[in-house]
Amino acid sequence: MIYPVCYKSFINWLNTDQNYNLIYELIGSPKPFDVTLRDGLQNLSNKKTTLFGSYENFTTEKKYEIYKIIMEYYNPEFIEIGAIVSSKILPIFADSIELYKNCFGTNILNYIFMSLLE
Repeated sequence: MIYPVCYKSFINWLNTDQNYNLIYELIGSPKPFDVTLRDGLQNLSNKKTTLFGSYENFTTEKKYEIYKIIMEYYNPEFIEIGAIVSSKILPIFADSIELYKNCFGTNILNYIFMSLLE
C-alpha cells in the first residue's frame, strides 16, 4: 500500500483505486499543499530543542534552503512558508515576511499563502 507523503505520492495513491478518485471528487477535489515551513516549524519554541537544536538554528537562510529543496524535489502547486504572529508567541516566525520576499519577491498578489495567526 502506498501512503502519500507529498503531492506526487498523493496523486500516485489516488490513482491506485477508482474508488479513491470517486471519493476525492465527491468531497470537491481539495488541492493538497505543502505546510512544512509553517506547521512543520510552529511547534518549535525557545524552550524546545529538536534533532537540529533550538528554533534559533532555523535562520531565514536555512528556511530558504528548505524551501528550495521542497520546490526542487516535490514542486508543490501550493505552499505555506510562514505565519504572521507575534514573535513573543512564536519566535520561529519572526522572519516570515523576509522569508516570503526571498521565496517569491514582493508581488503579494500572486502568493498570499501565509497564515495570519492571532
